Amino acid sequence: MTEQKMLRLALPKKGRLKDDFTNTMNQAALDITIGDRLDYGVLRDQSDAIERCEVLLQRPVDALENIQDGLNDMALVGLDQFIEARERIEARGETCSFEVSAVFNSAACGLYIAAPENAPITKPAQISGKTIATSYPATLRRWLQAQNIDDVKIIARDGGIEDYVRLGLADAVCDIVQTGGTLQANGLSATLCLYRSSSVMVRATQMSAAFKEQSAAITARLLEAQPQDELKDALKDARANEQAQTWPSFGVLAAG
Repeated sequence: MTEQKMLRLALPKKGRLKDDFTNTMNQAALDITIGDRLDYGVLRDQSDAIERCEVLLQRPVDALENIQDGLNDMALVGLDQFIEARERIEARGETCSFEVSAVFNSAACGLYIAAPENAPITKPAQISGKTIATSYPATLRRWLQAQNIDDVKIIARDGGIEDYVRLGLADAVCDIVQTGGTLQANGLSATLCLYRSSSVMVRATQMSAAFKEQSAAITARLLEAQPQDELKDALKDARANEQAQTWPSFGVLAAG
C-alpha cells in the first residue's frame, strides 16, 4: 500500500453546508484548487504556515464512512450527519473511529418531529404507537430508546419522506428543519426538537502526530474566521444538546 503523504480533508460536494462554509474558507485565507470535472484537489494556506493537504469533495455519509475505513482524516459535515453515521456504525457492532473536534456556526438547523398541523406532536409520549418516516433512522431509534418508547414503526428513506404522511402511510416525519418551508408546504408542523445542529469538523481518532497537529491548525484557522458571537451561539446549542433531558449525550467535542 502506498504511504499517505498528505492529510486528507473531505468537504461537501454540494448543498447548504458547502454554500454556507465557502465564505469561511475565504476568510480563513485557505485556498482550494479543484481540477476541472474532478472531485479532488489541494488546500493551500495563503501564508504557507500550514502544510498543504488533499481535499476530496464527497457526500457527508461517504466522507464519514471513509474516515471509519481509514481513507479520510477529516471531514466537514453537519452535526446531524455525524450523529446518524456514528449511531449506524455502533449499531453494526463497530467502534466509531471518528470524533467531533470543532463546532461551527454555519448551516444551523435542527432535527424535529413534524406532524400534520391539525394533530401536532409536542411531547415524546405522543409518538407512542405511531409510524414515523425519516432519513435519520439510527438517530431516531437511539432517541426513542432514551425515551423508553419501543412501539414506534420507522420508515427509513433517503428523501421525500413528507409524501408518506400525505399518502397516509406515516403519522409524522423526523427530519432536519432549517426554514420549515418544505414542511409547511406539505401541511406539517415541526413542534418537537430532538436537538439543534450546525456544521462540525470531524477527525479520525487515530492519526499521526504530524497529521494531528496539521488538523488542529486548519481547524483553529477556520474557527478564527467565524464571527465570535455566532460561534458562542453554536457552542451553546452543542452544550445544550448534551444537557437536554430528551437526548442521550453524544460527546460534542473531542479532548485535545
